[in-house]
Amino acid sequence: MEPICVAAHAADPLSRAGLVAALRTSPLLRVRPVREHEVAQVAVVVLPEVTGPELAWLHGLGCPVVLISEELGEAHLPVAVDSGVVAFLPRAQAHPEMLVGMVLGARSGPSRPPADLLGALLGQVRRLHRDTPAPGGLSHREAGLLRLLAEGHSTSEIAARFQCSDRTVKNNVHELLSRLGLRNRTHAVAYAYAHGAL
Repeated sequence: MEPICVAAHAADPLSRAGLVAALRTSPLLRVRPVREHEVAQVAVVVLPEVTGPELAWLHGLGCPVVLISEELGEAHLPVAVDSGVVAFLPRAQAHPEMLVGMVLGARSGPSRPPADLLGALLGQVRRLHRDTPAPGGLSHREAGLLRLLAEGHSTSEIAARFQCSDRTVKNNVHELLSRLGLRNRTHAVAYAYAHGAL
């Protein structure tokens, strides 16, 4: 098996020396410094703190990245993934065997992130889905309400489906009609069809 070309980068010389020494414990890896003209198969980057500019720099490496840092905050997760980070190793847990395993895994494809980071990332995806309006500028709940109206359900049936009171459904319909400048329920359903929400 041909050794994997690994680019090693750390913010300070002492961290870089430790990183290179840890990577060189495996004959499966060939370690090189990060240079713009050289393309590595995997990059291992040690950062004291993860910030936006560093993540933007990672994007330019053009290969899978194993990131080592004190922590990777929830706010930086999507940018880190977009920048090529396929594995994250908390600095306190970074030992040679773990690091070599992550590099080998990064070469073969994305690794499974730590459970807490995966949970945070999934939470962001859920919030993004919930907060992203459906077509026509409608929330997912409003689109669901209009879908049930279009199917001919009564206020009571819609309330049972949404597990709320009839009064809440009537208020939701009234607010929707007022916000969109619509005359009645039929007009609201026509609006939803015209804007691709149904």
